[in-house]
Amino acid sequence: MTHSTDIDYSKRASGKRLAMFSLLFVALTAAGLYAVYDLFAERTLTFDARLIAPGTLLSVAGLLLVYLGRFRTDLVP
Repeated sequence: MTHSTDIDYSKRASGKRLAMFSLLFVALTAAGLYAVYDLFAERTLTFDARLIAPGTLLSVAGLLLVYLGRFRTDLVP
């Protein structure tokens, strides 16, 4: 049988663990953003028009349809 003190300790430990991993996530995200900024700080970023070319958009739409079709067949029993 589980005692209430075990459950309380588990909840407190879980909250501390969540806070610790949340802070770790934020710190690593900030470090990654700074690394990318530092890499491109001296350059100007430009938009690549090939990203919105019809061929690229059709390819992305096709992959999305394949992905969604696969997901839909996984839901059918």
